[in-house]
Formats: sequence, C-alpha cells, structure tokens
Amino acid sequence: MPLPYKKIAERFADGDRAKTTKGKGNALEDIVKWTFCSLPGIRVLKRNFVDTAGAAEIDLLLYNDPRLSPVPFLSEYPIIECKNWIVPVDSATVRDFIGKVRTAHLEVGILVAANGVTGDDSDRTAAIDVIRHALMLTP
Repeated sequence: MPLPYKKIAERFADGDRAKTTKGKGNALEDIVKWTFCSLPGIRVLKRNFVDTAGAAEIDLLLYNDPRLSPVPFLSEYPIIECKNWIVPVDSATVRDFIGKVRTAHLEVGILVAANGVTGDDSDRTAAIDVIRHALMLTP
C-alpha cells in the first residue's frame, strides 16, 4: 500500500492547529498508524489500548505478520507510544514506556516523539541516558 503523503501532511497541520493535547496526540497516532500500516503484513489491532488492570495505556498495538513483514526485528505484537509534545520527552516518560515494553515481555518498543527526547548524546544525560541504559540491559 503506498504511503498517503498528502493525507499525512494534512494531518501534521491538523496536529499543529489542535487546541488540546488529545487532538495533537490523535494526529500523530494517525500519522504513525498510516505509516506502519503502509507496510505489508502490519495492521492495527487496538488503539488507545488499556490493560486489564487499567494501569497502562498503549497508543497503538499492532499486528506484525511474520510471513509478510519487512521489519522482522519487531515482535508479532509491537507497541507504539506517540508523544506530539512541543517540548522533548523527559526521562520519566521514557522510563514509563520502557516499563510498558518490559511488562509486555517485548525486546523492542517504538516511542515516536515529535520533538525528540531530553538530554545530550555526547554527555549521556537525561532521557538519552535512560534509553542507553535500557539498550544495555536488553538480553
């Protein structure tokens, strides 16, 4: 399925104009969904999925068909968190997402941050350092 470039550009503009965090977040979720679902074998199973305990919410839960997938490093059920914030995503939010990935017994999760994450790569600070540590601990 071809990538819907015009639709994505329009949705980015919608997100920029949105007055609420929910409106901004929904715009980015749509864009990420359309992008991933343009790949063979990938589709959305649930959007804004809440676990049975009501303790964690996942923006996008996908199905990645291993027979068709061009991204075999992703699990069969990858999770994606979308943050359409005007500031970089902080360490606490990154740690929370890593916790969701580990609770789901996944090795990989995808965090889409419209304005990046906090910290400096060369100094290994803030959220960048949290990500570095998580990658070091991955089996």
